[in-house]
Amino acid sequence: MSGKISELVELSATDVATDDQFEIRDTSAGASGSKSITVAELRKGVFSREVLTANRDYYVRTDGNDSNTGLANTAGGAWLTLQHAFIWICGNIDFNSLQVTINIADGTYAGVTGYDLIADPDYNIVRSPVGNGNLKFQGNEVSPQNVIIQATDGSDGCCFDFFAPTANILVNGVTLDLTNQFAGVLVNGNLQFTLTKYRIMNGAGKTIFYVGLAARLFTLDGVECVGSFDIFADVSYHSFFNISQNTVTLVFTGSPVIGTVFVKAGSFSIVALGTITTSGVITGTRYVMNSNSILYAGGAVLPGTVGGSVSSGGQVI
Repeated sequence: MSGKISELVELSATDVATDDQFEIRDTSAGASGSKSITVAELRKGVFSREVLTANRDYYVRTDGNDSNTGLANTAGGAWLTLQHAFIWICGNIDFNSLQVTINIADGTYAGVTGYDLIADPDYNIVRSPVGNGNLKFQGNEVSPQNVIIQATDGSDGCCFDFFAPTANILVNGVTLDLTNQFAGVLVNGNLQFTLTKYRIMNGAGKTIFYVGLAARLFTLDGVECVGSFDIFADVSYHSFFNISQNTVTLVFTGSPVIGTVFVKAGSFSIVALGTITTSGVITGTRYVMNSNSILYAGGAVLPGTVGGSVSSGGQVI
């Protein structure tokens, strides 16, 4: 088979055999630039990915390099960026229902998006892990202020932005820095995102969490919010937001002000609370529930100084 790329047509599986050969030629290199490759070799090189048989660890460091393998916690082995780590893992690994952990060394990093903004800046192409399982971003659990995650694309970006990945996403031991960002975390689609041992900073006028389109977001123990924010969680379209399944301490420093509301939910969504202990003074409205959404308080009181409101079938239980 030969011809220009523009002249090639799609072939069905019955059109070629695995021992058929294609010729790949670099015309600038003359005869030495020609190489033949069989269909079987092409499939193996382009379409194969490693199927995990055990959990796998990768490493990202500020002195790493994205041309490294990511497999060693050294400057010569670790990757440099979280975005590269995510893209490479999505393209080369079958999770096989196991866990892949991206270990993040202390430092400041650009955020992670599941969208292929290089191929399509309009958020129409989505990358996703293959093979179910868990994808964990592991920062510094003891000192989450040492691992700072910022937006990937300025005022439109988020620290973490995913649409329906096939793996559960877990994040532990990081600081979400909302400077010049759209939100801290944005999750849409039928996915589960869990965040533990984390801090929030520079959230004035911003929404910390957007949860939509049947997504599920869990925030578990060790939460510190430094300064004001507009909305802590905006939950919509059949989604679920949970502040701890057991006991969680929300620490507020700098006497923050809630710009709009602590949590709001609409379009048949649920906000569920465990046992909440609040440290520090925070003022503002606690909740807004509308469009048949439910706040399941379980006896807990949300942070804030003003109770809240319900409308259009919203409930507080």
